This record gives sequence, C-alpha cells and structure tokens, in this order.
Amino acid sequence: MAAGFLFLPLHEPWNVIGTAVHQAGYQYFYIVLWALWPVLASRGVPAGWIAGWGLLSIQLGQFAGSIAAALAVSVVNTDPGMAMLSAGIIFAILIIALFALGSGKASTGWGYVKPMEEAEARNA
Repeated sequence: MAAGFLFLPLHEPWNVIGTAVHQAGYQYFYIVLWALWPVLASRGVPAGWIAGWGLLSIQLGQFAGSIAAALAVSVVNTDPGMAMLSAGIIFAILIIALFALGSGKASTGWGYVKPMEEAEARNA
C-alpha cells in the first residue's frame, strides 16, 4: 500500500499505476485478515463476533480515511504539497506496520497467530 503512495503525486499515467498498486496492497491486507480470522476463531473466540467486529472496523477505517483524504486534498493542491502528503502517509503506514508486527509479547501481537504446522507440532 505504501508503494502506491509513491506514485500519487505524479501525473497520468503514473498516478493511475499508483492507485492500482495501492489497491493490490489493500486487497492483500484484506485477504490476510480473512485468513487470520478463522485461526482466531479456532482458539475459542466466536467466529461471528470476529467477522462482525472485523468488518465493522474495516468499514469505519475506510470511512475515516475517505474523510481525511477529502480534507487533505482540499487543503493540499500543489504538486510539492501532494508529494509531502504522500511521504507523510508512507511514513505513517510503515510506522504502523512496525508497531503492529513488532509487538514485544508474542502472546498479544501478531506472534499469537502461528502457522498450522507449528501449532500441530507443538500439540503432538
């Protein structure tokens, strides 16, 4: 997703390519979430609760992002300003990824979800 923002301040056709790259990254993220939810459900969390709250969170995030994007584009209307906005968004995405993936406790962060082979080997 961050790579798509590299192309945002450029002119056509590059900004269209950036949109495609961003959407591919977003769809990958969405698929990863759908793959993680059954793993969490297999550990005792109700599947309906996971899917419902997960989808609500995604939709609320998209809504908030759409509002923030509309406000940012209305304020920033120059090419250098759009480049700085893109750089800031890339920075934010990478920092969020760092903290989401870099949890110090394996029992609470992304480390909580283990591949099936590892979980089966541990149970054997």
